[in-house]
Amino acid sequence: MARIFCKYHPDVPARWICRACQIPFCSRCIPQAGEGPPACPVCHQAVESLGAGNVIEPFWQRLPAIFAWPLQRIPLLFMLALSGLGLLVAFLLGDSLFGWLLGNVVLYAVFLKYAYVVLENTAQGHLDPEPITWNTIAEELELPFKQLFILFLIGAINNSLYRTGGGGLMLAGMFLTALLLPASIMVLAIERRLLAAINPIILIDVMRRIGMPYLLLWLFLFLLISGLNETSAYLYHYLPVAFAMPLDGLLGNYVTLVVFQLLGYTLYQYHEALGFPVTAEETAPAASAAAEAADEPLREVEILFHEGRLEEARARLQALIEQAPGNMACRERLHRLLLNQQDIPGLRQHSAEYVSRLLLHGKPSEALRVFTEAYRVDREFKFGDAKQRHRMAELLANNGQDRAALALLNNLHRDFPQYAGVPDAYRLVARLLSEKFNQDERARQVLDFIEQRYPDYPHLDEVRAYRQVIEQVAAQGK
Repeated sequence: MARIFCKYHPDVPARWICRACQIPFCSRCIPQAGEGPPACPVCHQAVESLGAGNVIEPFWQRLPAIFAWPLQRIPLLFMLALSGLGLLVAFLLGDSLFGWLLGNVVLYAVFLKYAYVVLENTAQGHLDPEPITWNTIAEELELPFKQLFILFLIGAINNSLYRTGGGGLMLAGMFLTALLLPASIMVLAIERRLLAAINPIILIDVMRRIGMPYLLLWLFLFLLISGLNETSAYLYHYLPVAFAMPLDGLLGNYVTLVVFQLLGYTLYQYHEALGFPVTAEETAPAASAAAEAADEPLREVEILFHEGRLEEARARLQALIEQAPGNMACRERLHRLLLNQQDIPGLRQHSAEYVSRLLLHGKPSEALRVFTEAYRVDREFKFGDAKQRHRMAELLANNGQDRAALALLNNLHRDFPQYAGVPDAYRLVARLLSEKFNQDERARQVLDFIEQRYPDYPHLDEVRAYRQVIEQVAAQGK
């Protein structure tokens, strides 16, 4: 009964397993696409389904929620309403035959029909109570009577065994029929046919398909029913009948809903093994649809990373970027790979373009991070056009990375002689040289260069004024 978890997402149950690689995958690693099993991202052979039962939370781990389910507003109000009707019938009609039929048969059949609705909804993966309508109760009202007939048949069989072979044979029959009863209820809910629900071959096949957890399910139900019987005995022993009867009926309804919810959830958990289609998606909790769509191109890449096949991962990332140049997630993953490999040519080609695109997309903080990471590996790292370099140098200076800002603006006028912002960029260079590195002479040379090379620069007065400040500070320091 142990669950198998994904190799690459250890907290997510696996949906597939590659027998060739012996690798379990979750639905995030290998999404279902079309008919038939998908291919393994590592060896590209067909993977094998582990069954929805490995993905869905097991019923034995969901018991607290199952026991709390009947206490939600809709089922609780329904139980209270039927109990109230039962008391009203008993008060108005007393012990008459009509009162007995109405209070003990009709109302119980209505409640049992609702219990089957609960089982069916749960088996479809809908775990929250659904509104009760007239059609909910009125349609297929023969279903609870079929269930009552099965219970009557079980009693008749066990009674016949007692008369034939005594108490020992009856106990064996009671054990066997009790063991088959959960499967019978589930088959009746699925097939709707009485003969199918009492066919031992069908019932044993259901038990076989569920496997050992079926015995655990039966044990839970046995303990639950035994506890109900003991509680009922205490109620009638310590309370007056007028109080014990409605409490016993309400407790019985509660236990019935717990039983049918548990059986429905078991059907949901093992629906694939039983060949029972469901409408809800049998997946573990995952990311939002938008996040899943964004991660999809990277699933195979991440698996290749985990397997140490870095060159294949790199080639796959480059192909994805060629197909979708705006896929920033792929660019980020390739950037990280190039950093880990200390690949300077790769950084100058791919990460440089990544920085440019981040600036174009209005993500200066991200661009600053990527540039800084690349600069730590490659002190000659540059990117983009003159305007982008100028913008990045300003970001670096504001972030205290003065040396990187200077390196990025070095020889900007030679690399981009037509860039009109060169004087502004070199004013930043002069300020950094003087104020951050105490290189006043070099700063003065840069300012002289601006005045000589760009005589039409509109801020020459500020350039001259700053040069005077530098000269005054230099004179005072002598």
